[in-house]
Amino acid sequence: NWGGGLDVELSDDTFIGAEAVRRHTIEDNISTRTTYSIDFDNLSESNSATLVDDYETHFDQDIMSSYLYHVFTDRIVGAVEWSWSKFENTDVEDFQNLELHQVAHTVRYLDPSGWFTFGTGTWRQQQLDKSFFFEDQVSDFWLFDAGIGYRIPKRHGSIIAKVTNIFDQDFTYDQSLGYYEFVSPDVAFEIAFSINF
Repeated sequence: NWGGGLDVELSDDTFIGAEAVRRHTIEDNISTRTTYSIDFDNLSESNSATLVDDYETHFDQDIMSSYLYHVFTDRIVGAVEWSWSKFENTDVEDFQNLELHQVAHTVRYLDPSGWFTFGTGTWRQQQLDKSFFFEDQVSDFWLFDAGIGYRIPKRHGSIIAKVTNIFDQDFTYDQSLGYYEFVSPDVAFEIAFSINF
């Protein structure tokens, strides 16, 4: 396993950064069989669990990301964030390959009172080979989100209300590995709180 990153301040208003991670992951798996029995004559039931298999799953994970932040004014900030990831199950009998490209473009308005608003357009492209849940395919789509929030004074946290997938974009997107924030296939409303002490 290895990883590295770099953050650079290009000017007082512009910041860039990048990181890369390569991991070989081994997950322990247990397969069981559960049997339920119902005896209608005696009105009783029982169940038992049997270990069927105990095995390891091997994954290669490659993750790269970069960002560009720019402060346009003391109230308007823009960001472009790129990420690429590839997850490959290297076991021959369970081979699976999942590759994702993502570019997010965000504009934020920050009010001195602590209130802020933002809008984000994110392009995603996902390539699936031998997925457990979907046919092999390439999905390519845009999603748009918007929100409003309040920064608690003295950096003690924030409260954010966000609408995701504003235009109700339909897409096929394998999220079974759970490495990224869930992306709703429908219009969704989220509220997030963060408190710092």
